[in-house]
Amino acid sequence: MPERVSLLQTSVIYFGYLEQLLNRIGLLAIRQIIARHFIDTLTKGVGIICIDVADLLTATIVYDSITKNLLVIISTFCGVASILLFYEFCVNIYRYYNEELDFIEKPSDEADM
Repeated sequence: MPERVSLLQTSVIYFGYLEQLLNRIGLLAIRQIIARHFIDTLTKGVGIICIDVADLLTATIVYDSITKNLLVIISTFCGVASILLFYEFCVNIYRYYNEELDFIEKPSDEADM
């Protein structure tokens, strides 16, 4: 009988250890997904900066009436893309911030009355 109790206690200890390991693996998987979203956003930003730098270098080398309209269009595209990228970044930050606080009950308007 004492051997059976010892076996059950050992089994419970190992199950607790396995649960802790699975929780860590789950958190790491979630962090990988979040990191991938931010890396994708960073990659888009670097791409926009590269296009804008190429546009500026082209403007310093070849600036005449033919290329002027094209350079203005590319600069406008980079400006709008930067604004949209900043919006995407803010939405991602807000979403992940709310997911971190998902377990906290938010006050409702009905509770105030």
